[in-house]
Amino acid sequence: IIAKAALKEVEVNLDQFKVEIEGTAEDETEESRLVVLMAEFPTIVIKACDKYEPSIISEYLHELATSFNRFYTFCRVIDEPDDKLRITRIQLVKACRQVMLNGLNLLNIPSPDKM
Repeated sequence: IIAKAALKEVEVNLDQFKVEIEGTAEDETEESRLVVLMAEFPTIVIKACDKYEPSIISEYLHELATSFNRFYTFCRVIDEPDDKLRITRIQLVKACRQVMLNGLNLLNIPSPDKM
């Protein structure tokens, strides 16, 4: 679940989005996987349109949600003591939220405000 209260504190400019990965090997792996997966979103949308298969987007969103869950399990976000790393991770969470919202909107699926 994405903590909206913490996310409102940090603005994300996806054009300049950059993740500086620090921490344990597991942290680095999960952060990297999430960033790479989010970067695939435009390609996924084009592929789904070309093949007339919206299920490609839904499968991608499921994979993204799974990757986000692993990231949030292994990486400290809100309680990260390093301010720079905490802000970077919050930006990553906000970026993931935006990709999820974009994908759901393309599928005409309303997104919950709260879980």
